[in-house]
Amino acid sequence: MVGQKKVKTYKTLKLNLWATNRDLQIELVN
Repeated sequence: MVGQKKVKTYKTLKLNLWATNRDLQIELVN
């Protein structure tokens, strides 16, 4: 159960990083 929680946190962090990178790329394009 602890392992699952770690994976969920990791996935959430990855999604947040991905969204941030996407936003930065959009800013650069504009």
